[in-house]
Amino acid sequence: SDYVMFALLGIAGGLVGALFNALNIRWCALRMRPGYKKWVGPVQEVALLAFVTLASSWPLELTRPLNAQTIHALFDTCSEEPGDTVRSRLQEKFGLCTHSGDSNFWGNGILTSLGAGAAIRFFQTVLTIGTACPAGLFVPSLFIGACLGRCLAL
Repeated sequence: SDYVMFALLGIAGGLVGALFNALNIRWCALRMRPGYKKWVGPVQEVALLAFVTLASSWPLELTRPLNAQTIHALFDTCSEEPGDTVRSRLQEKFGLCTHSGDSNFWGNGILTSLGAGAAIRFFQTVLTIGTACPAGLFVPSLFIGACLGRCLAL
């Protein structure tokens, strides 16, 4: 049964990658049009992207912290290790784990939160790749994959 889940995760990742490429090509083609370049310079584009990223990241608890911390919390399993770590606090805050270290299955809209977080980062990444704004592709891809993998694991 694990092979089936890994196959589904691979298919989902391939479909997300194909959709990313299609949307990014269309977005870059729009950005290359003379009308866009005439009205939106690099400074305005970076300012607009920064505002859109902030406005779309803030409402969801999962997309507020830095990506590396969130990715670590998403990849790690719930554990009952003593002490309060950043990972365990984030896992509890996101609803991934309970305070006692148990996995939280289907609780508090966790699937909706993970799906929305993946979708938000996906569209932010589509918008920022290829712009004058220095944005990564690897870390947001890890975040999206971690959200989708956690959804399938639930």
